This record gives sequence, C-alpha cells and structure tokens, in this order.
Amino acid sequence: MERPDPPSPPPRPGEDVSRAGWLDPVLVGEVQYRQFTGGERRLRHTSWRGLRQDRHVSEVHRAPRATPTHSTSRPSGPL
Repeated sequence: MERPDPPSPPPRPGEDVSRAGWLDPVLVGEVQYRQFTGGERRLRHTSWRGLRQDRHVSEVHRAPRATPTHSTSRPSGPL
C-alpha cells in the first residue's frame, strides 16, 4: 500500500514533503469544491461530503478544465 511518490498531483515546488508518506488510493470520497487554483489546479473552498462506497478507485478521474463563465445577470429580489 505504501509507495515512494505521490499518486497525483506532484507536490508544489518549495513544498516541504520530506516527512510525507504516500499511499495508493483505496477509498473514494466525495468533495464539493468551489474552484481550482490557476496553473496548479488545486481545489479551493472544499467541503467533505463523505465516502462513496458505490464507486471504485479505478472510476475516479480529475475533473476536466472548465471554461470560465462570467454571469452578467443580477439576482432578482432583495438580497
């Protein structure tokens, strides 16, 4: 189960991972997130939703890059 390198993504440059331990993924969890960071594609504003026992690790993949959308409409009614 232990491995010498991270499964993905690689650590950020300058990040101290000298004492880190890496494991092969065996569980699947659901995380809600607001956005990815720029070039690093790290999750921002995350919220743990729970384990997904209906999914296998082999089914999990990184979300594709989304084209940014900018809304020009304003919500109706009082804020």
